[in-house]
Amino acid sequence: MIRSVIQAGFGNQLFQYATAYALAKELEQDVELDVSWFSYIQKTKKGSVRENNLSKLALDFKKFVGKAKDFASYRFRVKFGFPKKIRVNGKRCPFICENINACREDQSVLFQNIEKDGAALYGFWQNLNYFDKYLLDLKRQFVPNYALEEESAKHLKKIQNANSVGVHIRRGDFVSLGWDKGQEYYDKGLEWFKKQIPDCQFFIVSDDVQWVKECYGSRDDVTIIDVATATKDVDEFFLLSSCKNQFISESTFGWWAAYLNTNPDKKVLAPKEAKGNIFDLDWEKL
Repeated sequence: MIRSVIQAGFGNQLFQYATAYALAKELEQDVELDVSWFSYIQKTKKGSVRENNLSKLALDFKKFVGKAKDFASYRFRVKFGFPKKIRVNGKRCPFICENINACREDQSVLFQNIEKDGAALYGFWQNLNYFDKYLLDLKRQFVPNYALEEESAKHLKKIQNANSVGVHIRRGDFVSLGWDKGQEYYDKGLEWFKKQIPDCQFFIVSDDVQWVKECYGSRDDVTIIDVATATKDVDEFFLLSSCKNQFISESTFGWWAAYLNTNPDKKVLAPKEAKGNIFDLDWEKL
């Protein structure tokens, strides 16, 4: 059994599932998804908006386990030195804990110390070497496991009938951290796409819709996607990834949308200073 500890935002959840899935396929094992972080964070940080979006996807492995005390135990283990073994379903197996502060380091080998009884994985695993050979499998699974509501279905039809460019604008905490790209970056990117695909239509997804409306709301070639559904995050991710081309910020949410795009003629524009193995792809950089 491969147990993956799921935590943080949607993009990171996809990395954690993808790595566990690839490892399980290699070792012919099952996967269980430890979602104890979500109840833990609700107890320790009241009002957290993070939720388990994996439960809304058409995953091959969808066994969800864990309570808040489980994640507290993981935190304790990490703080006091990464024990080599942990008990999973009554069996002792390796506890593989990534150095979270170095999660973007290049690592060419998936894992080497997995035993027959599996392992527990704790980390973000933002490295293509872990799962790239299973891209088509992941694309099949990273779609909603429910029918889209009318609002989202209308957006999807427009996206499919246009030379669509999915634009992901990440602001939110990126602004306070100094990581946001700023309007100049997005202005240049939209202009670049208009030169490459003159009749393209932009479909923008963002965590700061008001800012996007102020900057681009008056453009005829822009549709701002802001659906009012209970499954908003997954709907908007699916719509973004359904576009024929992508223009992204340095965010895992937008990165996954671009990575899952298997359009053979797709154009992807990403920040040239984006760090990490996941951005070492044949994409245009701005």
